Formats: sequence, structure tokens, C-alpha cells
Amino acid sequence: MKSYKIGLLMNSNLEKEKNSGLLELDDKKEEFEEECNDEDKVFDVLSLRKMIKMKRRRANAACLELEQERMATATAAEETMGMILRLQNEIGRSIENVI
Repeated sequence: MKSYKIGLLMNSNLEKEKNSGLLELDDKKEEFEEECNDEDKVFDVLSLRKMIKMKRRRANAACLELEQERMATATAAEETMGMILRLQNEIGRSIENVI
């Protein structure tokens, strides 16, 4: 009977050691997961910042291109109006010469 009690005590002690070891592993696992989550958050923030910078550059490039197109259109409109005025003047002069 005494050996049976010693065996139970040994099993009990082994279970306690096993459980404490598992708890330590669980704690370490949780710490590791928290660190990974923090790293993921940092990585996500950095990647989002890079994406925002790229989007801003593209938007700025598009705005610059749009402004250049607007200026080219304005120049073409001015040249067209100049040509129309010259033609009207020439037509007016030719009509005066006929009369």
C-alpha cells in the first residue's frame, strides 16, 4: 500500500511538472504570438504607408498630366481663335476690295 501511495505521489508530481511545463510553453507561445502580431501590425503599417506614397505619387503625376493637357488645350483654343480672327479680317478686306 505504501508503494502505491508513493507511486501516486510521483505521478501527481509528474503531472504538476508536466502542467507547469505546458503552462510555460503556453506563456511562451502567447508571448511569441503577441510579438508576431506586433510585427505584423508594424509590417502592415509600413506597407500601408508605402501604398499611400505610391498612390499619392500616381495622383500627383495624373494631376500634372491633366494640367499639361489643360494648358495644351487652352493654347490650341487661343491659336484657333487667332486663326478665325485672321480669316475674318481677310474676308472683310476681300469684300471691301470687291465693292
